[in-house]
Amino acid sequence: MRKKMIVLMGAMLATACMVGFAFAAAGKVVSVQGEKVTVSAKGHGLAVGAAGVEVKGPGGTIKGKVAEVDGDKVTIQVRKGKASSLKAGEAVSIDQKKKAGSEEMQGC
Repeated sequence: MRKKMIVLMGAMLATACMVGFAFAAAGKVVSVQGEKVTVSAKGHGLAVGAAGVEVKGPGGTIKGKVAEVDGDKVTIQVRKGKASSLKAGEAVSIDQKKKAGSEEMQGC
């Protein structure tokens, strides 16, 4: 009985490590230039090249890829949605969803 419980707990832990975790942060739009949106968000944890980034604001939602990181400022190249739907100074939320089975370390 004890061995079964240990095996079950191990399987549950392994499954939890394989599931993608979502990342979220709050920030403000600094600028919108063409199809690039720059957002200021403290502790964002995003890296250049990170895909699957979603920025939600009162004017709309965009999805894209991180093009540049400079301290707290993140520039996102828009791939889906309209950059013009976001305005400078607006409060936004930034989400990054990781796919299950990605090659990145996910905390385990």
